[in-house]
Amino acid sequence: MARRLAALAPGEWPPRLTGRGIEIGAHDRPLPGIQPFYVDRFREFAGSKCPAHVLADAARLPFRDGSLDYVACSHVLEHLADPAGAIVEWCRALKPGGILYMVVPDRRLTFDRGRARTSIAHLLQDFDRGTTDSDPTHIDEYFDRVDVRELDPSLRPGQEERFREEHRAAHHQAAREGKQLNIHFHVFESEDVLALLRALAAHPRARLRYEILDVRKFFPPDAQNGFLVALRRLRT
Repeated sequence: MARRLAALAPGEWPPRLTGRGIEIGAHDRPLPGIQPFYVDRFREFAGSKCPAHVLADAARLPFRDGSLDYVACSHVLEHLADPAGAIVEWCRALKPGGILYMVVPDRRLTFDRGRARTSIAHLLQDFDRGTTDSDPTHIDEYFDRVDVRELDPSLRPGQEERFREEHRAAHHQAAREGKQLNIHFHVFESEDVLALLRALAAHPRARLRYEILDVRKFFPPDAQNGFLVALRRLRT
């Protein structure tokens, strides 16, 4: 255990996570410096192959309780309709002493800057309801408030409104058909994720037991558009 913790120096990039672990949703930008099993729900996405050893949903991992030394993800949490449920699932799969390493976009540093931070009450409601990734709740707010020129730099002046309405309609249709949506359901700043973790520690169904190893803003150093939260699962 001491060796594993020593390997994760505060704010270190790339991380040196060791043992048997997974990275979720790496797509075409896997975290450097680690050798995980890759978990993704896609073999290919947006014209790029995903390095998937295991096809699975991020919130329903096919791993036994306490079987992993680490779970890592980068720019995944915001894509999940039930991020609280996903965090509980990731911690379930971790051994006591295992590390959860999350890089999350800071809404102020991305095309989400015009959106309001998701409240903890809303995140806990999604957890209690088991909200799925076909939930339409955030479609309109997303397309009303994101900076579409930053979302799609290929747009020419005057095309923004058509882009919004075409994609809004397509996403509502996908939701009606029960298909998974690929939007930023929720937006965060680092304090929100920390508050969510505290709420899950007190939640009677989640009862997370953890200690924070590191919180780092403007992360990773080569992009500086997000933040790091790294924690260690404690024995329950």
